[in-house]
Amino acid sequence: MAKEQATRKIEYVWRVDSADKPIGDGRQPRSYKVGVQEHRSRGVAAFVRNKEGDFWIPRRSRKSRIFKGMLDSSVAGMLDFPETYEQGFKRESQEEIGVNTDEVNTQFLAHLSPFTHNIFCWTKVYEMYLEDTPPFNPDVFSKGFWWSMKQVREVLESKPYPIKPGLAETFLAVYTPPNRSRRWPKARGK
Repeated sequence: MAKEQATRKIEYVWRVDSADKPIGDGRQPRSYKVGVQEHRSRGVAAFVRNKEGDFWIPRRSRKSRIFKGMLDSSVAGMLDFPETYEQGFKRESQEEIGVNTDEVNTQFLAHLSPFTHNIFCWTKVYEMYLEDTPPFNPDVFSKGFWWSMKQVREVLESKPYPIKPGLAETFLAVYTPPNRSRRWPKARGK
């Protein structure tokens, strides 16, 4: 085990200050321990919606490194150093739900602070529009649910399933009036 850890490549994530500005050279080793990099890193989250306005909310797989079996954003993850937020959104979307963000309608919703929104790290939140359930990675998610805005709010409040920390805060930050009604954008030209 020690030899395996010694030969494993070190992965880096962003190290930022309370204003989302890089500290030092801007990098720190990735940790999969919950809470280790809170507030000093960068991440992305995205919510998949269909034309009816329903949200695809997935449940994390029992194979996931962290947050096993918990409800999560449609896409969520830490930015690898030196990725931009947009590059991280594209990579995480491909890795977790098999979607190329260049081929679907997406929009940026918000840049959330861990200090004002009670979330893990600095997070840019996006929305993407799909007509069907995405071809998600079964090592990341075990299943997903199409829920209306009202149903998502009820689930976040009543907690019939375990919920990843920060999911409710992120969802409510971007889908509470006046941000509540998002329209389906025009189709991208091919």
